[in-house]
Parts: sequence; structure tokens; C-alpha cells
Amino acid sequence: MWRLGAALAVTLLLVLIALLGAGWLLFRHSLPPDFAELSSGVQDSVVVWRDSAAVPTVVARETLDAFFALGYLHAQDRLWQMDLARRIAFGRVAEILGEEAVPLDYLMRVLALGQLAQRLWDSLHPLSRAILKHYAAGVNAWLEHNSSRLPPEFLVLSYRPEPWQPVHSLAIARLMAFDLAFCFWSDIAMGSLAEEVGLERAWDLLPGYPPTAPTVLDELAAVSAPSQHGRDTLRLPPAGLMLPPLDGFHAALSGIRALRPWLRPVAGQGSNAWAVRTSQGAILANDPHLVLGLPARWYPVCILSPDYEVAGLTLPGLPLVVIGRNRTIAWGVTNLMADESDFFIERLDTARPQRYWDGTRWQRFQRRRDTIRVRGKPPVIIDVLRSQNGPIVSEAHLFAAPSFLFRQPDDTTAQPFLKRYRLSYRWAAAEGYSDEILAAYRIGQARSWSQFRAALRFWGAPVLCFVYADRNGTVAVQPAGYIPVRDSTLPERTWAFPLPGWEAAYRWRGLVNMSALPGLVNPRQGFVISANNKLARTFPLPLTTIWEPPSRAQRLAELLAQSADTYTLSTAQRMQMDVVSPYAREMMQVVLPLLEQAQWSAEQRRALHELRQWDWSFERSSIGATLYAAFLHELLQRTFGVHLSWARLREYLFLSNLALRRLLELLSEPNSPWFDDPRTERRETLQEVVRQSFAGALDTLRQRLGNRLEEWRYERLHTLRLVHPLGLHPLLRPVFSLGPYPSVGAPTTVNTGEWRLWAPFEQILGASARFIADLRDTTWAFVLPGGVSGHFLSPHYADELPLWLYGGLLRRALGVPHTARRAVVFAPLTPEPQASLQESP
Repeated sequence: MWRLGAALAVTLLLVLIALLGAGWLLFRHSLPPDFAELSSGVQDSVVVWRDSAAVPTVVARETLDAFFALGYLHAQDRLWQMDLARRIAFGRVAEILGEEAVPLDYLMRVLALGQLAQRLWDSLHPLSRAILKHYAAGVNAWLEHNSSRLPPEFLVLSYRPEPWQPVHSLAIARLMAFDLAFCFWSDIAMGSLAEEVGLERAWDLLPGYPPTAPTVLDELAAVSAPSQHGRDTLRLPPAGLMLPPLDGFHAALSGIRALRPWLRPVAGQGSNAWAVRTSQGAILANDPHLVLGLPARWYPVCILSPDYEVAGLTLPGLPLVVIGRNRTIAWGVTNLMADESDFFIERLDTARPQRYWDGTRWQRFQRRRDTIRVRGKPPVIIDVLRSQNGPIVSEAHLFAAPSFLFRQPDDTTAQPFLKRYRLSYRWAAAEGYSDEILAAYRIGQARSWSQFRAALRFWGAPVLCFVYADRNGTVAVQPAGYIPVRDSTLPERTWAFPLPGWEAAYRWRGLVNMSALPGLVNPRQGFVISANNKLARTFPLPLTTIWEPPSRAQRLAELLAQSADTYTLSTAQRMQMDVVSPYAREMMQVVLPLLEQAQWSAEQRRALHELRQWDWSFERSSIGATLYAAFLHELLQRTFGVHLSWARLREYLFLSNLALRRLLELLSEPNSPWFDDPRTERRETLQEVVRQSFAGALDTLRQRLGNRLEEWRYERLHTLRLVHPLGLHPLLRPVFSLGPYPSVGAPTTVNTGEWRLWAPFEQILGASARFIADLRDTTWAFVLPGGVSGHFLSPHYADELPLWLYGGLLRRALGVPHTARRAVVFAPLTPEPQASLQESP
């Protein structure tokens, strides 16, 4: 019998090995060929060269043919990434992933990015349409010639991609804008906090901005001036600000919160960009901070054509360079952090819930019926409502529970808030007509600051700060994108909360494009910095409360002041890897004297000595960084966690920029009520909370890292995993995802290493790419946290990752690399009339 069992086991093992081998061969076959030559819809010949990292250089005799080639390349290397993005944008993920994705599809159908893309298409400049058509034709050319080489994700999920359409690119562009619209999440969080602790205390959780900290559009008064925090005059909401009862608000929006793993928002989604005037021109550096994963977000390319000669970073699904350079200028971008949207509470007619109060009379909601197709299940029919203020998003809660297929849209029995109200959402990017394709194309053509700034008038969303440099030594920064015109007599913090939709005072007065407002050009200090810090000390309109802490901007200003006379591309490269935190330095200046006053054991004194000797640097080998990170976590918990439920604390810590800024402010308020634990009879102060936090941090580190202080290196605490969307499944994780890797940085360092403040310490956010352009010549340097390919078996899936982890860059010149090989050759079929590139709007 045992022989039969052994034979059966061996047989099963051989079958398993055969299946794995067949799967491996199938996946290997899906790799793109090293060389392809095809006749396709180009007007003239196009040659694509690839270097040792597979970075493509497109050489085209006709500019529109270059966009055809770019579409082909994006599909060749990142097709599934593109397909997933368009499915998210159009609300069609459930068609491939099943009922789990229905809540996501519902929200995206409510936002109606697909319909918005069609409206944008109808208003585009003819040149933009031509670019998008040629790009889509390139994607479809790859699909036509490689139908048997679909990426592994299509094989795993057993479906085939549909042809690419120009509107798909426009929808992805608006999805990117929504990805950067952090106010969507912050307004919901502040409403939840107001429900639990009241408007006055929730208002007090919103920080101010240090008056001496650097801003984007103001010249630096004094480099490295310490921030001055203190109580401002806006700690109480204005007497006239009244919110309706918010009972059940948090629960009503639980469905939307459940979508965060899909949409991957993080409070600190920001970037660094700076430009420095040098004796021979200028140097520009940019590192956009996004949630890290695989495939890499960006796709590097060099395009050489008669009218568009650029090199830089593109986004798969979009046909133009977003961050890059030409022979004369270079540009980078950061998230302006603008509050370009608002939530409005709509009062229902409880007798006739299809109506809402507009302030003067009852209005009927507009209703649009839609169908969500679900893999393996019957389709879901939804009704999307709309008020005068925008689409109703609060209905999304109905799809949060597994029983969503059996609930009716008007079933609000489990949600008391929804018995009386609905929540609408108004977003500037959904209203302003813009042409980002034309803007990006003309940016790439620009040869001067005036031409660059003129191109930005077509940019609508997302709202960005564009940093600029040229070979004449001009450095500048210009915001661009639509923001709402709101009542400027109300405090800016008013717009951080959901507001009564029936009150005229809170209605928008229209939109304004930031590109029409003045930028900053050639300041006296010789450089410009944009690091998601406050835009300007004074601004004519309510703009936002969700600025990042000024720590990164402060550190960049310090480093630039130290290297003004010897600044090179290598200097910029070192700066992008800098992990010293002015935020931590400022906190330790307050905290260390308080810790010195307490009584500690010998072991605790050793740890305190390490913290005292720490240089505020988050290097892999640092023990002080480990102590600080654990202490910061405890301090946040003991300051805010004792006043909030776990769900609300998580909401607030999700707003990492707000929580970190407010915490640093409170250090100058040692008797603040936030330090007092309401669960005890005595009144706690900052000193006691600091002592408890340090002791708690040591206990945490002993549990996680052992008892030996000398082994508490930061690299053991702070790691990075690069997760592929399919890697969320435990069986597929080792196939598609990578890591963990020892990591550096913190939420407040230039080389950011942000973790979830409520679930430390694994890094989730960082530089999604690093880019530097030296305008003395045509050099551009870059690196990705991954590689050019999206195929997990490709040698270029993550070949740039070691460089990214340890500060390396790939340096190229604007042209075909000497060691490049021909990868694709396109030849025309028959001559066809082509759209003109010379049309003016």
C-alpha cells in the first residue's frame, strides 16, 4: 500500500512540475520579441532603438508617426497596466475581477470619467485629436501583430484586451488627476472627525503653516530659519459656520473608504522639484512621490522628430512627456495640494426622498441608470443621482457589504445619516474644459519661459506646480490647473469640511486657472523649490489646508545654500537621496530636554544617549532613526489616539501631512488639552506624554527587534515591498511582487520613505522616479523603482531597482545612444493624408 501511495505522490509531483513548466513556457512566449519589423499606419519610416536598460529612443521623420511608435511601445511593455487603468477610469474592473470590484466600479461610474473624457474629446484642438488617434493606432498595431503574446496578467485572468480608443487616454489622464486629488479623502475624514468630537475640536485638528517656513512663490527671506509654530487666531470655527447633524456620517461612507486599496491614495502623495541657475545654464531635478509598486508608474523615452524632440518620463496610456527636457528647456512637476473639490450635504425631502432642498425650493435629483457587468455574476443595475452641486457619492455605501446585490438603492435602514441627507461631490477637474495633450505638446516645443508659460494656459487638471529651467539660466515655477472660486471672506479651513449644499455662501463662483496668476521667475537666491509646501504667504482665494510639512523644502534650501558655487548634476543626485529631516530636528530640540529631566533605567539611558547623538538622518544603519520612528508613532497615538476612536484615529493619521504638522505645533503648547488623557483623573501635559511615548517606543522595539540596542538598525524596521496588483493574492505574490528591501528615509525627508502612520513602519510611498536635466548640454538622467518592462520574466522588470535603492542614475544624452540596438522598424503601407501640426487654436 505504501508503494502505491508513494507512486501516487510521485505522479502528482510530476504532474505539478509539468504544469508549472508549461505555465513557465507559456509566460516566456508572451515576452515581446527583441526585434520587430512591420508595415503599419505610419506616413514615413520610424526606427526605435533600445539601450542596455531597454529605454527606447524613437527616431521619426514625421512627428505624428512618433506618437504612433510611442503607443506601440507602451503596449509592448505595459499593456496590462494600461488596460487596468482604463478599466478603473471607466468603471469596468468587475468584468475581469468579479463582484469584489463592484464598489470601485460604482464610484467610478458616479464620477463618470468616461463621459468626461468624451466631452473633453469633443472640445479638443485638432492637433490633440491627431496625436491621440496616432497613439491609439500604435497601441492597436501592437495588439494586431501580437495577439498570441499577451502579457501574463491576461493569461492569469483569462481575458483579452479591447482595441484602444483616443478617449481611453483622456479618461486615464483624468484618473491621474483624481489620484492626486487628496482633498477627496481629507474632506471625508474631517467630516468623520466632526461627527465624533464636534466641529470645534475637529477644526482644532487642522494645522496652520509656520510663518517663517519657505513657500513656493515667495523669495526666501532667510535660508534655514527655524519654523515658528504657535496658536493662530483661527483655532475656533467662525460663529456662522453650522453643519447639520452628522450622526452616522462615518458609517455612511464606509464603502468609499474600502476602496482605498484599489485607488491607492496616500496623504503624502507629493513630490520634490527644484531648479538652480549655474554659471553655464541651469539644472533641474524632479522626483514625484507616489505609492510604490510594480510595474513602475513611469516610462522613460527619447523622441526625435521634426517638431517634437524631447526626452523624459511618460505615463503608459498617455502620449506625451510629462517630466522632461528638450534641447533648450527642462521641466518638472509637483502636486500643488490644492483643494479643488468640495463635498456638499444635501437635505432630503423625507416624504419624497427623490427630492432635495436647494435653499429656496425642493428639487428632483437628476437620475441616470447604468449597468455594471460582473464576471461570473448577473449584471448590477445602478441609479446615479445628481444634485445642483454634483453627483451623489454617498450611495456607494450600499455596495460595501457582500450582500450588496440584494439591497435596494433606497435602503438606508443601516445608515441614519442617509435617512435625512445625501452627499454630493463637486470637482473642478470635472467642469473645466482643458486640453492637457496640447499643453504637454507645446511644453515640449517651448524654447523660452514665455512660450512655456503660454502652453500652460491649456492645462486644467491635475493642479500642479510646474518647475522650469533653460540653458540661458532662467529658473522659474508656475502653478497651473483649475481651482474653484469660493467666498474669500470665510476662513480657508471652512472648505476642509462637508458643507450644507443648500447654503448659498458655500457655492462656487466659478473656476480660475492658476496659470493666469503670477509665478516666480529668477529669484535672488538663484533657485526655485516646490515640495508640496505652501504656495504663497498670501493668496487671493481659498486654496487648501493640506500642505505637506515644510521639512523637505527647508532641507532643499539648506543644501542649495551650501552648494551654490559648486552645483552640478551629481550635487542634485546626492540631494535626491538626502535623508536628513528638519522636522525631526525641530521635534528633538523640544523633546530631548524633556526626556533628560525624567528618571530612566540604565538601558533606557543608553537608548536616550543614542537619540541624543543622532544626526536626524534616516540611514539604514542608524539606531537613532529607529528610536525616533518608534517614538513618533507612540507620540501620535498618545496625543490624538486617547481622544479618538480607532476608526477616527486611522482617518486622521491617514491625513499624514495634517497630523504631522499639527503635532509639531502642539509641541509649543505643552498644556494643550490634546495631551490630557480623558480616561484618567489627573491632567497630563506634554512632558508626561513625551516620557510615556519614549518608554512605549522602547517596549515596541524590544518586541520587534529584540533586546540588543546595537541591533536596532533602521533597515530592520523600515522596509519596502513592491507589490503588483495581482501580487495582492498570496499565491501570486512571489510571482509578481518583489521585496522586502531595507529602505531609508521618512515621511519628512527629501528622499521620502513614508509609511502608514497608523500601521508602521513598512514604506509605501517614495520617489516613483528620479529625473535630472543639465541644461549646459543635452544630458538627462533618471531611474525607476523597477524597470521599463511590465513583464515579470523580463530582465527589465526591475533592473533599475538596485540603482534606485542606492542612489544611482542612468545618464543619457538627447539622441540615439552609441550602444543602442534597433528594436522596432515601422514602414509605411500606402501614403495617406496626415493631420497638420501647424494648426493654431
